[in-house]
Parts: sequence; structure tokens; C-alpha cells
Amino acid sequence: MEERVRILNTAELPSQLDTIDQPILDRLAARRQEAALTRRLVLVAAFASLGGGILASTAMPEPAIAASSLSPLVPDGPLACCAPAGPRG
Repeated sequence: MEERVRILNTAELPSQLDTIDQPILDRLAARRQEAALTRRLVLVAAFASLGGGILASTAMPEPAIAASSLSPLVPDGPLACCAPAGPRG
């Protein structure tokens, strides 16, 4: 077995293998570069979103007030639908 491995190590590789491998390696390098750029872009977007949220929270010092219901059939309170209609017996 060792002799066969030694023969494989001394054998010359065909020059055509280089022409096959190089485009694959180039594509792999391009993908890695795109992945790194995508990670940076996502990081910038996350910080921009965080900064926008902080800015919006400081620009509106008043507490938020819920709007009244648009439909007369829906109760105003969020838990009114869960309240019992009458005494249970």
C-alpha cells in the first residue's frame, strides 16, 4: 500500500486539472467575498435600525395612547371580549 501511495506522489498531474480547478477556486473566493460583504451590510442595517428606534423613542417623549375602536361592535378594552357577560352559576 505504501508503495502505491509513493507512486501516486511521484506521478505528474495532467496540466488540464489546473484549468478545471482555477475557475472553481475563483468562484469560491468570490462567494466568500460576497458572504463577507453581506454580513457587513446586515450589520450596518441592524445598527441603522437600532439607531432609528432610539431616535424615534427620544423624539416622542409622550406615552403612546391606543386609538379607539373603529367598529361599534368591537369593545374598547382589549380584554373586554374575555370578561364574563354575567354571573356563572
